[in-house]
Amino acid sequence: MPIYIANDPADLFRHVSAEKAVFYRCIMDVFAAAKRQYRLQLRPDEVLAEARSDAAEFV
Repeated sequence: MPIYIANDPADLFRHVSAEKAVFYRCIMDVFAAAKRQYRLQLRPDEVLAEARSDAAEFV
């Protein structure tokens, strides 16, 4: 898998104005919460379940 390196600093925040910004924010929140809780591994189904519960707040 190739690693993408942003040439433009604005690329680092592209998720903020993207079409699916709410979903990206929810997924990032899941990983931030896991880091605060010292959770070392997240399975895709866990991320999806937690992101869905976060997304329900925005709907």
